Amino acid sequence: MKNKKLLTLLILILILLLSPTSFADNDLIINRWIVESTLLENGDLLVVEDLTFQFKSKFNGVYRDIVTDLTDGIENLELYEILDGKENPYSFVSSAKNGDNGVYIITKENNGIKLKVFFPAKSKTTKTFRFKYTVKNVAVKHIDTGELYYKFIGKENPTPVEYFSATIKLPDSNRERTKIFAHGPSNGQINFIEDDLIKMEVSDLKSKTFVEARILFPETFIGNSSRTGKNTFDKIIGEELSFIEREEIRSKSRMRNKYLLERLSLTTTTLGILLVSSVYRKLRRDPEIFNELKTLQPEDISPAELRAFINAGVVDGRALMTTIFDLARKGYISIEEIEPKKKKNKDFLFIRNDKTVTDLLSLEIYVLNWLFNTI
Repeated sequence: MKNKKLLTLLILILILLLSPTSFADNDLIINRWIVESTLLENGDLLVVEDLTFQFKSKFNGVYRDIVTDLTDGIENLELYEILDGKENPYSFVSSAKNGDNGVYIITKENNGIKLKVFFPAKSKTTKTFRFKYTVKNVAVKHIDTGELYYKFIGKENPTPVEYFSATIKLPDSNRERTKIFAHGPSNGQINFIEDDLIKMEVSDLKSKTFVEARILFPETFIGNSSRTGKNTFDKIIGEELSFIEREEIRSKSRMRNKYLLERLSLTTTTLGILLVSSVYRKLRRDPEIFNELKTLQPEDISPAELRAFINAGVVDGRALMTTIFDLARKGYISIEEIEPKKKKNKDFLFIRNDKTVTDLLSLEIYVLNWLFNTI
């Protein structure tokens, strides 16, 4: 008995070693988050963004966090649901409850505002919302450069994003004096589309992950801005170069740690296999049903005997299941599907039929007794 328990424990350990980490699917994801923004000469940023939500279960609404750090806040906020390509407006209200439809509320957060959009969403549906707003006084006019440093997605975002892109239209063009940087996931990109148009994009964005852009341009682009700073072009470039160097060091460190963990996992798994294999060889016994086989081609062979024959004497869980279904086929038990306690499950009722067991093998009689008298 102790040997069987020890073998079971070792097998469970091996399963844990070999099983990959898995995560439950998110009930809500954002398929596409598309932003079009325009920087004005007064330092404001006009933003239009379309977010397509995919619902895998029922929801009463969604949240949208807008970061307002280092700005004068948000103005001219409008919200629409896109239906058949047309804008269907939602109304701002001071309060709402779950079950309401077509309205939204705004609450202030430490570094921005949070919108809660109310609508009933069915399972396995998608909805696209358009947010329009103006970020006030976000660009800074420094000593010898203008700067747009804005977080399009903050760490507050709770929803994974499959694809995000943002375009930034500048008031004027000067490719030589315009420098572009993006901060966030390492798989993101930022590029010039035109001399005065920049695009940043990233795929498979995890929740609680920020995405921000830092754009330098001639200070004359925002000549009407009232927000001034004391930074310089060279100092900001130095900050960004230092940031890139730190990220490269972190990336190399992550790759090194990943390699070490993979090697450790492989070594541990190999040792686990050797350990279980060694103990199993010591504890293994040929089952009685295998010894009872008198020919390699018997006329009538049970599922358990066949599994034992194929697996060199090993009787596994499949042998048990096929034996139960074979007993049902022979009329010794009946299997009926019943109403499950949980909708996602299937429950079955096993009924012992009044039929003599004289024609059954000893292992089949054992399974019957175990099924109806033991468990």
